[in-house]
Amino acid sequence: AILRTPHVKQDLDETFAGAVRVSDLAARAQVHPVYLARQFRHHVGCSITEYRKLLKTRAAARALNSPNVSFAAVADEFGFADQSHFGRAFKSVTGLTPLNYRRLSV
Repeated sequence: AILRTPHVKQDLDETFAGAVRVSDLAARAQVHPVYLARQFRHHVGCSITEYRKLLKTRAAARALNSPNVSFAAVADEFGFADQSHFGRAFKSVTGLTPLNYRRLSV
């Protein structure tokens, strides 16, 4: 089967904040989930989960540029489990806590 990685990547780009499952992406691409995961990593350079975390963090970083938006609201808007999960994920991608990022960007 030919992997439709651009379509899978596009699906993730459009739906990253929601509940995205590899099995659903694989079904849309008409491939086995394990095959999709391996091919995605090969073509994109990271796992589907890592890519999704990167997308969520980028979107959250843009939202943090507004000083009136709470960290909890950002966490909720971009599909993080809670504010603590958001903080850990954000720091793992950027090296900064959301508060430090906001201080530098505002």
